[in-house]
Amino acid sequence: MIRANVKKTYRLDRHHVVTAVKRADMVVREQTFTVITGPSGSGKSTLLAVLGLLEEPTEGKVLLNGNEVQTEKERARVRLHTFGFVHQYPRLHPTLSALDNVLLPLALMKNVTTEEVERGRALLEEVGLKERIDHLPFQMSGGEQRRVGLARGLMLDPAVLFADEPTASLDPENSLLIFSHLHKWFLRGKTVVVATHDPIGVRFATDVYDMREGILTKKSIRKSDPDDDECKDCASAY
Repeated sequence: MIRANVKKTYRLDRHHVVTAVKRADMVVREQTFTVITGPSGSGKSTLLAVLGLLEEPTEGKVLLNGNEVQTEKERARVRLHTFGFVHQYPRLHPTLSALDNVLLPLALMKNVTTEEVERGRALLEEVGLKERIDHLPFQMSGGEQRRVGLARGLMLDPAVLFADEPTASLDPENSLLIFSHLHKWFLRGKTVVVATHDPIGVRFATDVYDMREGILTKKSIRKSDPDDDECKDCASAY
């Protein structure tokens, strides 16, 4: 479980400070699909970075299972072994194949085993990219590149997966596909936390928070079932 009560500011220069997150008090329960909604510029991505221990809060704390992760060494260990990340722009290496991009985080740390290569292949097949395994990024569509980024985020089998605007600039069909794959991860007993302004995401959520001008508020829906008409009605309200 992740418990956070935080504020985050950035100092631009001696005289100017930007408050990206004014007030955020939230709990991410284990094995839930949490969606943080809100327009662009509302502070969602900053909050996600703080929750994922990529950035430290200016005020407040982030507790993981009741404990504060205090040192950078501890934060790095949690990010490596417990958290996974899917970024808004996958930033794929342009000269590497889809498979090599998925394996890249491992390759930077150690020699990649045959078993890990096969796991990378299996993940790409699972997200519908069996025919793109050896393709370079420029040979893939934007939606396909996003799915490569998703497979890369899942490569280390994280207990908690953070996804920052994973469907930005995608058409509804590809957006639904990305959220469907994230939902599969949740159904396997994992925790998923998504920051998005895409209303499709709410259909998959168990917990919904809304971010407006840096202030977080808790919303609620009744179930996580993307095919349920009631959930579709809930999504239309966001």
